[in-house]
Amino acid sequence: NLHISNMNRIKKTFVFIFLFSFFGLFAQDINYEIEPKKLFQPMFTLGSGYHSFQGDIVGPETSNLIGNIGYNAGMRLNLQENLDLSFLFSFVSFFEENENDNFKSDVNSIGLHLDYNLNLFSKSKINPYATFGLQTISFKTYSNQVKYDRESSLAIPIGAGLFFDISERIQMNAGINYVFSMGDIDKSIDEAAD
Repeated sequence: NLHISNMNRIKKTFVFIFLFSFFGLFAQDINYEIEPKKLFQPMFTLGSGYHSFQGDIVGPETSNLIGNIGYNAGMRLNLQENLDLSFLFSFVSFFEENENDNFKSDVNSIGLHLDYNLNLFSKSKINPYATFGLQTISFKTYSNQVKYDRESSLAIPIGAGLFFDISERIQMNAGINYVFSMGDIDKSIDEAAD
């Protein structure tokens, strides 16, 4: 009698565990849909950048590691899942000096940039991106005691970097851009674009 009672308990326990496991597996099989990212939600951007001037007038200390701090602000809109459009304002001052020439220039720019998130790591908060843009730049240059009038030109920035998702609405990025300018910012004798 004791043996039959223990067998009944074991059977009831086994049935309970089986049903619990079955419903647990069934509950995990439910497909919860993740809400897609809403398009055109604006995000404000603030940042600073390190700018290295690579023009005709360069000082003895000039290198890609020595430069000037600049600032930018603007707005970013997500056009598609991995594509963002940014409207940015930026400001930087350049100064270079060597034994023959010197110049100082204040450069303002307004531009549109397309940022493409490569999404190589789908579940990661860190992902690489590529960027391409078009800017209009305005600069006022002082060179060898000459004060030039403010001029405007076009510039094309291209670059790459990393996005760091802090939350759905907060993101940090670190990147490097190379900007092809159509203007002679340093007002050198060669009058070549910088």
